Amino acid sequence: MKESKTKESKTKTKESKSFKNQNTGELTIEHTNSVAGLDENAWNKAVVGRGNYTTGALKQMEMSFTGNALAQDNWDFDYLTVKDQNGQLVAATFFTTALMKDDMLSSADQSEFIESIRQNGDPYYMCSRVTMMGSLITEGEHLFVSENHPSAKEAIELIFIKAEQIQKSRNGQSLMLRDFEKNNEMAGLMGQKFDFLQKDLPVNYSISLSGWNDLDGYLASIGKKSRKHVRDNVIPELAKYDVICDKGLMDPAKWHELYLNVQKRVRELNTF
Repeated sequence: MKESKTKESKTKTKESKSFKNQNTGELTIEHTNSVAGLDENAWNKAVVGRGNYTTGALKQMEMSFTGNALAQDNWDFDYLTVKDQNGQLVAATFFTTALMKDDMLSSADQSEFIESIRQNGDPYYMCSRVTMMGSLITEGEHLFVSENHPSAKEAIELIFIKAEQIQKSRNGQSLMLRDFEKNNEMAGLMGQKFDFLQKDLPVNYSISLSGWNDLDGYLASIGKKSRKHVRDNVIPELAKYDVICDKGLMDPAKWHELYLNVQKRVRELNTF
């Protein structure tokens, strides 16, 4: 069974090297279902600083989520780029279609109840195929748009018309577009023209590591309330922890184990 799935995935990879082109006025939308079909330099230039989906990262993702035993571990990939008549990239993004939990963004209490049903005999209860912009393991600005280009809005429309076609061809039961800032003009355009339901995603959290290199420097870089919190609640506990900067030496299986320790008990973002 495993072998037959692997053979099927190889066939898909060979077929995906051909482009499907659709000309609309001065714009051309190109669609491929393998990263091998992308213009690597143009794609990587467009996504720099947006998230970890360079062509190298996407190749690894395709390898990891193809030919696996479990349905949820096999994804379909679709890449879209829109260029003008001069070959300039106007918009670009990628979609994955995969089996997801319908309660992925529900409250933790609701997911806990649904999980109890799954664990008692029906592991795919309330699960469906979703065509998602980006993927379950990426975050950031998945949609690149050259916003100053005169045909930017038309390029976005082409992408979302094509996305609906991909959803149908992949047997997706819903189409998810993400991640957009609340006041993003392009997201507003999609909501008005394509009638998408908007839903807040979990808050991203990031810390700037520039401008300091020790504890005193970090404390000087944060606000008064945060500084008091760190001094009162964090520093007294430091002796209980060993902080290790691992540069790729840890066994990948150990990283997966650490991930599962969190995934199994946190239901705010409920995934497989």
